[in-house]
Amino acid sequence: MNKPLQILIVEDDEVTWMAYKRMFTTWNADVNLVHGKTIAQSIEYFSNVRFDAVVLDYQLPDGDAFEILPHISNVPIIFVSGMEDISIAVKAIKQGAQDYLVKDNHNNFVETLPFIVEKAIRNHQTESDLKKTERQYSDLFENSNDMIQSAKSECKFLHVNPAWLKTTDYSREEVDGLHFLDVIQ
Repeated sequence: MNKPLQILIVEDDEVTWMAYKRMFTTWNADVNLVHGKTIAQSIEYFSNVRFDAVVLDYQLPDGDAFEILPHISNVPIIFVSGMEDISIAVKAIKQGAQDYLVKDNHNNFVETLPFIVEKAIRNHQTESDLKKTERQYSDLFENSNDMIQSAKSECKFLHVNPAWLKTTDYSREEVDGLHFLDVIQ
């Protein structure tokens, strides 16, 4: 049995919070919503709970959501704002947000939130899996006792591993200018 998804919703407006709760009850996932109303309260939650996703309202009573971002690591973030300001959206994405939503006057944006959270969690997991695979490949490549190389289409070396360098007695700098045929004798 899977454990419920832990989702932190940082939202100071009670009506919007209630709309979030209502929408997540219709979601086909087991979800535990944690409600933060302020920056300080939300930062405190991070020391006690491991979240699967965070939904951040931009303007909060004690500042803006950018103050929370340094306290969040390795968790998908959905930024929500009542302002349709491209500079805020770009800043949020550059600082790690997976998505940026603009609130409308009737809270219609809330209907899409579960799908956006699900997509953010899925994308985050895919990125994590890819990084893990890259680390495994890199470890295999770097630590293999066998000579391993890859070459570009114009037959210039792209990568060589330490075993290749040791066996051929070339330095890494020398390999940069070598043509594949230069090492075949």
